[in-house]
Amino acid sequence: MQRVSIPRYAAALLLLTSLSSCALPYRDLEEPRVQLVSVAPQQISFSGIKLLCRLRIDNPNDVSILIKGGQFDLEVEGTQIAHGVLVDGFTVVARGSELVDVVVDVDSGRSLALAVQLLSTGETELDYALTGYVDVAIGVLGRVRINETGSVPLTGEPASGRGSTI
Repeated sequence: MQRVSIPRYAAALLLLTSLSSCALPYRDLEEPRVQLVSVAPQQISFSGIKLLCRLRIDNPNDVSILIKGGQFDLEVEGTQIAHGVLVDGFTVVARGSELVDVVVDVDSGRSLALAVQLLSTGETELDYALTGYVDVAIGVLGRVRINETGSVPLTGEPASGRGSTI
């Protein structure tokens, strides 16, 4: 029978306790919230439309979180029109938010129908559905799903923000 001395046992127990306490601050984290803030036309041509989609990512937690990337699909006025990718990582400070601009190419076949609809109705707001995910660098959160609907203003010129393209 092997003898384990008390100091070694106590040291091992202390090490395990300290390692498990590293994960404690992350146990009760809330998922970040992703919201479409605005959609602005970037370029309109015969080949299609480029839209600048501004997303706001809110961090409700007491610790900063690193967003590694993500993807989203944008549906406007009931029509799936674009797919966007967040390619650049960024940090959202604790209890803060970050604005991220994503340029998306609208399918050329759908872009003409969308442009005609928007120009003919003179709409200043768009009904949208945003689905997809963002990848968070904290394992407890991992991949956070996005499933949001609402109305967003159609603006002529977006304000500056963090950029990302597809």
